[in-house]
Amino acid sequence: MIQTLLLFSLTSVWTSAVRAAPTVYQAEEDDSITITWDSPVHTDLSHSNMICWFLSDPVKVLYEMIKGVEVPEPQHQQFAGRAQMDTDALREGRIRLHLSRLRTEDSGLYVCDVRTASGSGSSSCELTVSAAAAQTHPDRPALSPTLSPPADTGGRTADTVGLIAAVVILGINLVRVALCIVHCQQDQNRQSIRGLSVQSLRVV
Repeated sequence: MIQTLLLFSLTSVWTSAVRAAPTVYQAEEDDSITITWDSPVHTDLSHSNMICWFLSDPVKVLYEMIKGVEVPEPQHQQFAGRAQMDTDALREGRIRLHLSRLRTEDSGLYVCDVRTASGSGSSSCELTVSAAAAQTHPDRPALSPTLSPPADTGGRTADTVGLIAAVVILGINLVRVALCIVHCQQDQNRQSIRGLSVQSLRVV
């Protein structure tokens, strides 16, 4: 029944909450933040009925309190274990909600609806959570990429063997050519000797 009344109250002040310029909070992912609403009811809120909404699609319950007692069941799982109300601030008539481990999907408009014996009202704020920036170390010089030498896969050995084989083959061919020249000279010498012998026999 109380939740129904709170929902009706939120619906009735929806337009005024959106039209009023809300407080804007900016933070980075994984940070923590304390959201402060200006309570429209300036009195002790420690025994009030309160519900804080995240106006997403669908609307999600961020925090709910009934007669000063926190009610965790309606809280959306997106905020489970991350939302904590400052009870000391409630006694002073202020609403301070601590939200930890922020996510980018937490970005959006939040409305807090309060009901006390002396009156009721709502207040809004806007939260923007940006992605965490990459960590840099300005005291460290930037490291230029280094090229590692290629791994020895045996290519050098194969090249060496091929070079040696080519030299050996060339040497063999040179030896063959030299032998051919020697043989040719020997044949020419033999033929010259034979020719001289025949001429000497004819003279005799």
